[in-house]
Amino acid sequence: MTAADYDGDGKSDIAIYRPSNGQWWLNRSTGGVIVYQFGASTDKAVQGDYTGDGKSDVAFWRPSTGEWYILRSEDSSYYSAPFGTATDIPAPGDYDGDGKFDTTVFRPSSATWFIQRTTAGTLIQQFGATGDRPIPNAFVP
Repeated sequence: MTAADYDGDGKSDIAIYRPSNGQWWLNRSTGGVIVYQFGASTDKAVQGDYTGDGKSDVAFWRPSTGEWYILRSEDSSYYSAPFGTATDIPAPGDYDGDGKFDTTVFRPSSATWFIQRTTAGTLIQQFGATGDRPIPNAFVP
């Protein structure tokens, strides 16, 4: 997990994801502690600002199905979208510069990036060598 700004004040907030029970504990610098029940033990945390509101959204990627689940910071509703396969590595970030995170996976077996951009469809790009690992995104809007 990388640092994220869950309350939109421009500072990274302390947070944990507890896979044993699917809980997210967010210690926001404004607003105190909040706990969300969202996810399962095999899910991978992929938090980021997917909605462009300046706050990081609680999000996870489920390798067994390739499904992304995003809990919107603005109203606590969620949406899901399929993108990726079980052997992929999630690597979300704002790759198109529109202020929203793009669902992205890196496929180590072929060193290929699959970037589902919010503005221009899917970009497939080979970069790296077989077996490489993506570096986690630490972008803070």
